[in-house]
Amino acid sequence: MRFSQATTLGVVTWLAALAIGFGWLSAYKSTPGKAASAEAHWPAESRLSLHHDKPTLVMFVHPRCPCSRSSLAELRSIVSTLKEALSVEIVFFQPPNADESWRNADTWSSARQIPGASVSCDVDGREAQRFGATTSGHTFVYAPDGQLLFCGGITAARGQVGANAGSDAILSLGKGETCTQTTPVFGCPLFSNDKLLTQFPSND
Repeated sequence: MRFSQATTLGVVTWLAALAIGFGWLSAYKSTPGKAASAEAHWPAESRLSLHHDKPTLVMFVHPRCPCSRSSLAELRSIVSTLKEALSVEIVFFQPPNADESWRNADTWSSARQIPGASVSCDVDGREAQRFGATTSGHTFVYAPDGQLLFCGGITAARGQVGANAGSDAILSLGKGETCTQTTPVFGCPLFSNDKLLTQFPSND
């Protein structure tokens, strides 16, 4: 069977488009979110609870960010390994005037299933701003005296579950060891042009 020049050109164009698409997707998955401007100590004005007998982990999540499914899966693995060595706070962004249906996503359900974790809503992103969180999945760990021990993400790329520097660092902290203090965060932005985003990809 002979192919016409038009057919051959069409196939070549299609293959080139596929290559560009895969390249873009690969670059997107490996591009971290904006770095946090975290303070060295627990924010005094925060309404979250700092545990005074063990490190406190705080993760900020946008309920409609699909990348954060992996962050929550990694957090569940960390908690499973460390048991009760950490106090865990998972904070979900919620726009002002939104009802509970807005956070009705599988990420919220996943967070509620993490043993011992406290799950709450952050109306208008006030807590995220206090901590300096800018990306969904942003995780902070504080010592009982309020000193910042870790700031970053716990996945190696967007939507990727598996070995990563952030999880390793927190596991070391939970065991009383030293760790890398910062890692990149792979997730959807919480802020855009200084305004909190309210539209994210669906979880479908």
